[in-house]
Amino acid sequence: MELLSWGQWVGDLKGSNQGTIILNIDEDKPGYGGLYFYDRNADLSSYNAAVEFQATPEALIGHVKNMQPVEPPKMTDEVLPTSATLKVVRHLPNIVEGTWVADNGQKGEFSMHRRESTQPCVKHTTIEWADFIHFALEQKRQNPNLVFRGQPDSNLPLRTSFHRTNRRDILRFSQSDMKKLNENLKAKGMSSYDLGNPEDFARLLSLAQHHGYPTPLLDWSDSPLVAAYFAFKNLRKTDSAGCVRIYFFDCQKWELEGQGFRSSAIYDPRFTLTTLRISGEGNERATPQQSLFTFTNITDIEHWVTAHEKVGGEFIRAYDIKKSSARNAILDLDRMNINADYLLPGLDGSFEAIRQREFYL
Repeated sequence: MELLSWGQWVGDLKGSNQGTIILNIDEDKPGYGGLYFYDRNADLSSYNAAVEFQATPEALIGHVKNMQPVEPPKMTDEVLPTSATLKVVRHLPNIVEGTWVADNGQKGEFSMHRRESTQPCVKHTTIEWADFIHFALEQKRQNPNLVFRGQPDSNLPLRTSFHRTNRRDILRFSQSDMKKLNENLKAKGMSSYDLGNPEDFARLLSLAQHHGYPTPLLDWSDSPLVAAYFAFKNLRKTDSAGCVRIYFFDCQKWELEGQGFRSSAIYDPRFTLTTLRISGEGNERATPQQSLFTFTNITDIEHWVTAHEKVGGEFIRAYDIKKSSARNAILDLDRMNINADYLLPGLDGSFEAIRQREFYL
């Protein structure tokens, strides 16, 4: 039986425990993954763990190890598992089913499907650039909780840079990639971060995100015009077909009426899209960009948010502007001092601002 395809697998676990199971497999590490189990019984522990799959002609076996409860057990007499075995008995390209048994005697069945949609699904409206400026500022006045994100193509779904590299295992990222990044900065005589401190961990994530390192963060801004700048900034004359997209997201309404909780740790097994306002200390780009982030362990963000709109109402909407407006947009924003010189402090930003002002490539 073949190994599972890379990607994010989501499903249900039944038997002595009932809950949600999430399996994240990175494209560059087939046969291995990060496993999350969220128990629907709030009195019982939820876990994250590592899993290694072994394929034989007859079966596909997942060896689950290093099972760690996400929080200290609530019940003092709870017998915690340390390892488990998954046995896949039905394997289709995007569906798997099988049985599971843990070393504490818990057992049952599971089913998962591969969730890897590449299509945006947020409600969207096309608007002219000249109308967008007044409209966006008025929307922000009416609802100060709105935050904004610009993307250079309306066909691109909301997806973090980490997930766009076909990586899915957040635990591997936090325990390996972040450690290597921190060690590299320290070796160059730059700031060193205490990755066991949540605030330091978040600050390094923010710095990495603003300098192009793949992270499970999405950039947002409190300013719709800053978001518009980043939607248009890299377009060239030849990029005249299609539209850029700017997202309007009510993050406070989302956390109160949509998702209903804030994730407090990167290893929380629940699907989450959580807003983070991270200290700008050591990151000179954060303040001018009016920066904030959303952290997520979800590949398909748009379907996650819009699925909650059936109950909580609208949380997010997108506005599309023709790419042919790019030259006017960049010059208009420059007159408002929304340019690379201000948003990207340093020589690179200064030269980029002059280039955008004087040349249209």
